[in-house]
Parts: sequence; structure tokens; C-alpha cells
Amino acid sequence: MTVPAPAAAEADDEAVFVLCETTVRAAVRALQSVRIHEAFVAYLHLRHVAARVGHTSGLSPEWNDEVHEWLHVPGGPPRKPHFRPFASRSRDSATYWMNPNLAGSYAKSSLRSDMRALLVAPDNSFQVPADTRGEYNPVPIAEAMLGEAEVIPMWALAAFLYRDRAFVGVSHPPGIGAVNEVFRAEFDWTDREVMTLFDTGLPRLEGAVFEAWIGDGEEGS
Repeated sequence: MTVPAPAAAEADDEAVFVLCETTVRAAVRALQSVRIHEAFVAYLHLRHVAARVGHTSGLSPEWNDEVHEWLHVPGGPPRKPHFRPFASRSRDSATYWMNPNLAGSYAKSSLRSDMRALLVAPDNSFQVPADTRGEYNPVPIAEAMLGEAEVIPMWALAAFLYRDRAFVGVSHPPGIGAVNEVFRAEFDWTDREVMTLFDTGLPRLEGAVFEAWIGDGEEGS
């Protein structure tokens, strides 16, 4: 299994699979059943940036690039093109939709004081929590952003993030566990982070999990 490639890119001599719509819908329902703070998206992006650059502070987020890719869902309410499938308070359907200005939504000035204390360093740069050894510390994130004793179903978060991506490198449709494998590898999550923030169990989904990707100009069977 390789890292997911953009759905618009063909892989020569390789089968390409995408998640079925029913899988993504099940993932959204699973995420909506957990109390996850709205700022978790900011943490997730900063943590991904930290994995790429190799340090936990002085991070430069790209809210309108990666986060836009994660959250952009057509067909929402007017002037609300972004869908964040979890909330910490109201479960009203309008709560999940966000305005176009992601950079403004996740600006330091827009974060609540408790979230700012977690995600903004004393030098006013973005950060992710780290312990005295400089290693990722997920405990304050769990305490501040998750409901008591709650963890995030990893498969559901990964399936939502990768709903428009393609999985390549296999000759037959993978199982739902593939999204966990890619998610763990792409973010380089530590065992401590996984145990603290996520439930790695896999659901029993009805029907197919993946389907073959039909590229532009191709016809389905």
C-alpha cells in the first residue's frame, strides 16, 4: 500500500482504488458521534506540518491549502464551502459548515485562550505540545479537545481526510484498515499519540469499502 495519490493522477500498470461514498458517509457519522473540539483541525494540520519539518515549534501553517483540501465539500449552505464533521457543543447540522476564510478561522486571534495556550508558543509562532525532551505530547490535546474518556475513531478521521484520494499499489480493493496504515505513516504518529488520541479498532461496514477508480475518458464495466 502506498501513500494515497491525487484521484486525478493515474498510476501506470497499477490498480487504483477510492473509498466508496457509503464508507465516507459512515465515517462522518462516526466522527459526529464523538465530542471533538472544533480546533482539532488546527492541531491536526500543525501536527502534520511538524512531521514534515521535524520540529514542534516555529510552524508555518497553510490553512488555505491542506486544510481547504481536507474540508472542502460542495453542496453546502451558501458561502459555507467547508465541512468539519465534528463539534464539541451543538450538534445542529449548521454547526459543521464553515465559511471560506480558513486562515481567519484559525488565526491566532480567532483561537480561544485555552486553545491559543496549546497551539501558540511564547514567541507567538505556531506549535504543537511537546514534553521536556522535545517529543510530541498528546495528553494536553486529549484533555482540552476530546470529551472525557473519548478517543477518535482513526479509521473515520482517515476516511474523511482521504475521501478524494486514490489508493494504489495493490491488485484488489483493500480493506478499511488501509486508511489507518496510510494515516499513521503520513503523520508519523507515535505509539503514545495513537494510544492517547485514537481508537484503532475497525468497523464492520456493510457493502464494499473501496471501489475501482474510473479515470477521465474511461468507461466503467
